[in-house]
Amino acid sequence: MRGTHAPVSHESSASGRPVDKEFKAAVVKDKKLGPVAAKDLDLLIATVPKVVKEIEQAQKDAASTGMQEIGVQIILVDWNGKPISSDYVAFVQFDSPGAKEVNYTADIKGTGVEITKLHLNPSGTVYLKVREPSSVGAYMEGTTDYEFKPGKPIIKFRAVQHSKTAKIRAKTFHEATEKLGVKGSIGIEFEVVKVGGEVTKESEYKDGYEREVEWEIEYGFPTVKDFKQI
Repeated sequence: MRGTHAPVSHESSASGRPVDKEFKAAVVKDKKLGPVAAKDLDLLIATVPKVVKEIEQAQKDAASTGMQEIGVQIILVDWNGKPISSDYVAFVQFDSPGAKEVNYTADIKGTGVEITKLHLNPSGTVYLKVREPSSVGAYMEGTTDYEFKPGKPIIKFRAVQHSKTAKIRAKTFHEATEKLGVKGSIGIEFEVVKVGGEVTKESEYKDGYEREVEWEIEYGFPTVKDFKQI
């Protein structure tokens, strides 16, 4: 501090940066912290040097293995050409020879996923798994190669979910989807293509039929139709 204040005593953190001893006293006095909050403050002050040291070590490791900081954008396309719902999350794993795996789980927003400040080798493979937050089962998954030049700020990928068309005999579309093991909503997880060999509107088949008819249903399959760097 400057002016007529008394000299400030310091203690050094693990990274060599000084930690102001008067900081805690000033906060306690200013905020009138109770014993519980004061204990939390002690823990916070003790944790800062450790976190700084871990960050610096990660940066050293990245530099020694040739890793570089880069952003990643993955455009996620549903089987029907629409962006994948934000009800899902995306798990991404980057792997390259001689380096530790880099794992990241991100929320899906807008047209896909954006990740900032990853430290990656200039080339390797990326594994993608789109799933429900509470499930380990894949809604879509696949692997592709990646490569970028030094200084590039971001690498982009596009992943398109595979679809499958199947035929089944049933009285209602609920029964048809149950027999196929398809879950979800019409137009999102699956689409009724034809009923009885003809193209029909939802209003015409939603109440079902007295006898079994053939349903042709297209639905998303948990693999990638196309997954590549763009």
